[in-house]
Amino acid sequence: MKILIATGIFPPEIGGPATYTEKLAQELKNRGFETGV
Repeated sequence: MKILIATGIFPPEIGGPATYTEKLAQELKNRGFETGV
């Protein structure tokens, strides 16, 4: 399954949403999903 995560902030920028999005994408990949941010 492919999942697209749309966000206005992503690392290397710093902030809560950036950290959350990065961790969410990594966990979904670990579970076998294909992700795009």
